[in-house]
Amino acid sequence: MMADNIKKQEQLNSSSESKHYVPPLDNPSTTTLLKNLLNESVVKCYTKDNVLIKKGMEQASAARIFYYMQNAIDTDKRFQIFKNYNLDCEYYKNINAPKITPSKPYGSRPDLILHKRESNKNNILVCEFKSTNDNNHSDYESDYNKLKDFTSNSGIYRYKLGVFVRLNSENPSYVYFKEGEKLLNQDLLIPIISRD
Repeated sequence: MMADNIKKQEQLNSSSESKHYVPPLDNPSTTTLLKNLLNESVVKCYTKDNVLIKKGMEQASAARIFYYMQNAIDTDKRFQIFKNYNLDCEYYKNINAPKITPSKPYGSRPDLILHKRESNKNNILVCEFKSTNDNNHSDYESDYNKLKDFTSNSGIYRYKLGVFVRLNSENPSYVYFKEGEKLLNQDLLIPIISRD
């Protein structure tokens, strides 16, 4: 199924319609692909930029993860399905207004999003990062509520997947959100084996 989607994407990339093509994002394999894209980029950050994580530099770490994700989208055939989307950090606009949600009525700035700018029809990934140095659990709840709002089917954004990424000193951990709910039994801890 994913191979068919990638083949269709490649065909459309060579046609004039490619800028309008939107892959089917409710597909479970697309969600798995998003998780893999994020995790592989986080692992690269742990491997290549570990000092940022060790020092609790959340924004710098998120910027590097953004870099690795964009590079993977541009160069790895597995992630070509996302090539016609925009990957942005600290993106606070909802077309021409601030991004507001029920839990953030004065505006919200997600750490990282994969979407189509100037529209809410193609919002697919929203991420929040927390560093080792941030032990304020009320901030976690605030980010959880933000991710619930951004993924809610009753909201205006309707991101397909929300991810809270805890940048622990040794290993990242993930909490996933879909359709406005935290996914139970979906917390994932990925061991970092090597840091060459």
